[in-house]
Amino acid sequence: MNGLLALIEREKIPSLTIRERSDYALQTLSHRGSLAKEVLLFDEKKTLDLHNPDELALFALASCFSEENKEKYVAKRGNKWLIFGGQLFNRTKLSETILSRNPNANYRFDADIAIELFIKEEANAFALLEGYWSLIVADLDKQMLFAARDHFGNRPLYYCKSDTQFGIASESRALCSALKNAGEINKNAVFDFLLWGDSGKHQQNFFSHIHELNPSHYLSYSLINNTFDEKSYYILPYKNCKAGYNEYAEPFHIDKTRQLVLDSVQNNIKGKDKMAVGFSGGIESAALLGCAKKLNPDLQIVAFTAANFYDESDTLWAEKIIKHTNAKWINVVPDTKQIINQLQEVNKVQNIPIFGLRSVAQYIIMATAKQHGFDEMMGGQGADELFAGYTAYFLPFLKSLRNQWMFKDWANELITISNSGISYKEIASQKWNDWAKKTYYNKERLAKKTKSQELVFLNKEYQNYSCSDNGIANKSVLNDYLYESQTLYLPYIIHWEEHAAASFGMESLMPFANSKTLTECVFSIPSTFKIHNGWTKYLLRSAMVGIVPDEIRWRKQNVGFYVTEKKWLSEMGDEMKKHIYQLDDSDHFMDKNSLLDAWKKVYHSDNLHFQQFVFRYYSYLLWRNEFFNKF
Repeated sequence: MNGLLALIEREKIPSLTIRERSDYALQTLSHRGSLAKEVLLFDEKKTLDLHNPDELALFALASCFSEENKEKYVAKRGNKWLIFGGQLFNRTKLSETILSRNPNANYRFDADIAIELFIKEEANAFALLEGYWSLIVADLDKQMLFAARDHFGNRPLYYCKSDTQFGIASESRALCSALKNAGEINKNAVFDFLLWGDSGKHQQNFFSHIHELNPSHYLSYSLINNTFDEKSYYILPYKNCKAGYNEYAEPFHIDKTRQLVLDSVQNNIKGKDKMAVGFSGGIESAALLGCAKKLNPDLQIVAFTAANFYDESDTLWAEKIIKHTNAKWINVVPDTKQIINQLQEVNKVQNIPIFGLRSVAQYIIMATAKQHGFDEMMGGQGADELFAGYTAYFLPFLKSLRNQWMFKDWANELITISNSGISYKEIASQKWNDWAKKTYYNKERLAKKTKSQELVFLNKEYQNYSCSDNGIANKSVLNDYLYESQTLYLPYIIHWEEHAAASFGMESLMPFANSKTLTECVFSIPSTFKIHNGWTKYLLRSAMVGIVPDEIRWRKQNVGFYVTEKKWLSEMGDEMKKHIYQLDDSDHFMDKNSLLDAWKKVYHSDNLHFQQFVFRYYSYLLWRNEFFNKF
């Protein structure tokens, strides 16, 4: 685990030198180096001639990591420097490629492999790097800066540009601390967050000038011209043609998927004697635990579950897989007081306001794993997007079968729909809602229809419904929807787990999201193998025979980490009210006084959606006061 940073100044800024800015920014990333020594690779003494005597650029490339890991994350060849974070899974193959070109090449560490490939391939090298990673390259010969992320967004990178400054960092708060005006709030994004609270599709663009580098993309910046470009180095191929279920093809797809899931888990546990697993009773986390135990029976596995004793949860199902694998199991049971005490810190480490209490529970699980001596946590993020795990996929799947005249498959899915855990009534309701949104309710009408109570308290000055939907148009088959989720929305979900883990200097390992080979294979398989006989994640369930107990594989309902949000929100209401009163809202997004006056009438357990709305406002205030009082 380490943090990456690059800063460029087109003119000297009187208040701080670029070294001082770099040191300050690295302090905000120090948790990614396990509070270790910070190493500055360039400072203001390395002035770059821009072929113009009147124009100089001050350049800093920096990273934070433990001193003994410097060689692992930093590589230099001539006037090319590279800083690297993460892990490559195809080191052996890449090493052979490098040796075939240069028998004397140094390829001891991932950073060495990345820079050797970059020297030969430049930006084309990024597509060859498989695993979870991010990197920054300074090519002083060409006076260019490059930055890239892995194929599916497991490791983050953010950038910010102005006329006089440019920066890239592993977290947005590093840029806020180092660059002038980087922290300007995107008020449309805040309004969208407060009103809708859609954590799965919100673009997390809370800063107007800070942007997230997209997965499978690279950025190139010219120090000569002060221009940059973001380009894709990889596009996920997938099968979107008509293809019905074929019982003769099923064994081949199942066997291939099984082997690639095992390979992906092996990549993530290789060389390790212990592993923490974020665990529920669901098929994806059960698959990770079962595969890890099958691959290495001696691996010390400790499963961490967010559980409670008030409501039915996945805990009972988790017990079954724990017994099956003989893993150690730690139940984390956060209480309301603990949640309140951690809220400010969670908003800080996430760099953006959190959408719900699930993020707090996730943070507490990471803290507990760290206390038990773990530096890595393996989780099942990405399985739903890969194998069609969300029940919301069921309706578009049925629609695609009907539109493609696959009536036999369509009828079979309707007959077996109970296996999905949803009812005909829910399907009909979803269909009606989708039709209404497309034909009548634009965003403004929908807000007035469904969010009228929230709109009473939101400042009319900020009520803007123009936030664009970045989804893919003209989706026709299930794989289209899965492709949209995989390439657009999964990185938003990964953000929460990655940042929570990084706050404790831990790696967040996601075998369902960090394997290019597994992802390409599953997306080459027709949609009808992902939902079949009413079962979502049919392909994964079938592939885990003998690894996961049958009662877990064919379980109908799975809610993942169970969070007693309703209970917590009710119990923390008074404390939230007190803090909202005390916290500054200088932008006046809400009519705070009216909200506080009406509190008893509107904030109660029978009004859960409004409680969630108030929580988001509280989260926003904590985040705003944390960030903008410091930077």
